[in-house]
Amino acid sequence: MISLDEIDITGNKNIEWEKILEIAGKYNNIPIIIDGGASKELMFNSFLFSLLKNSQNIYLNIHNLLAIDQIEDLTGISGADRLLFDSNFPYYETHLSVGRLINSSISKENKEKISNLNIQNIFKGIKI
Repeated sequence: MISLDEIDITGNKNIEWEKILEIAGKYNNIPIIIDGGASKELMFNSFLFSLLKNSQNIYLNIHNLLAIDQIEDLTGISGADRLLFDSNFPYYETHLSVGRLINSSISKENKEKISNLNIQNIFKGIKI
């Protein structure tokens, strides 16, 4: 998991997105989950589209996807297969992420992928 809180130490949202793609390419058999952290709203749609389009192993937590139609737009561009539900509890109230997913205009099938199937697939792929 890569937290944007950890790589944006200046707090000015100057994130080196290409470095994330470089890491994903170097370790293409490892799922990489991008987390907005406790304070980052993932509003960088063009960068997020690029991460999902140019990798096969990058996933996004949805608790920071708060902009209007953001889940819908990301699902439309890359499918729901690499979006992961999380609430970021106790930092966020759980109803924010739950309501955002439930009230989204994506299909029930895509909501199920995001809410549980995608993370289950990641866990199934982990070889111990």
